[in-house]
Amino acid sequence: MRQAAKAQNTADRILQAAVELFSAHGFRGTTTRKIAQQAGVNEALIFRYFPNKETLYAAIIQKKIQECPLTPGKPFFAQPPAEPEAFFQALGEEVLRAMEEDPQFVRLLYFSALEGHQLAGMFYEAFTHHLHRLTADYILQKQKEGRLRRVPPLLAARAFFGMLVHYYLGKRIFGMFECGSAQPAMDLSEVVKTFVELFCHGVVARSSPA
Repeated sequence: MRQAAKAQNTADRILQAAVELFSAHGFRGTTTRKIAQQAGVNEALIFRYFPNKETLYAAIIQKKIQECPLTPGKPFFAQPPAEPEAFFQALGEEVLRAMEEDPQFVRLLYFSALEGHQLAGMFYEAFTHHLHRLTADYILQKQKEGRLRRVPPLLAARAFFGMLVHYYLGKRIFGMFECGSAQPAMDLSEVVKTFVELFCHGVVARSSPA
């Protein structure tokens, strides 16, 4: 029992070290030697738990998918809100919160895609495609009810998530280059509320000024 717990602890240390390095340097830029150094173990010990680097990377992706609250098998709504604004507000807040709380997940997602890694599809199916499909299905339902305009549902879903992802990337990756802004700081809920308003109602004034 004690030996099993020790083995699990060692595997967890290796996984955590690998997450930190893969999210910082990508799959190609990370070696098992660096992972061993980060985890404080002998490099040969890694291969006792993970046959190769690909297996270790796959284990990390699977772990991140299981931890993410927005992946398949974890219903986001017991019953989707009847009002589109409420649906998009709740979904938008959860997506931004998930990215803010686990930036390593986002970095791994983009690294795997940019490197053309064979496991990138695992990320896409479990996270991006799942959310796009869930949202597109809701949009289609509301179109049938006459609550939303007839536009391609999947394209509309991508547009909504595009606002959220661009905001996050701008803040996390390019925020350091901003020289200043007249815009006051907004909390997550306010940011999403603005995006929902733009997405659902647009920016054109409903009536022309007199």
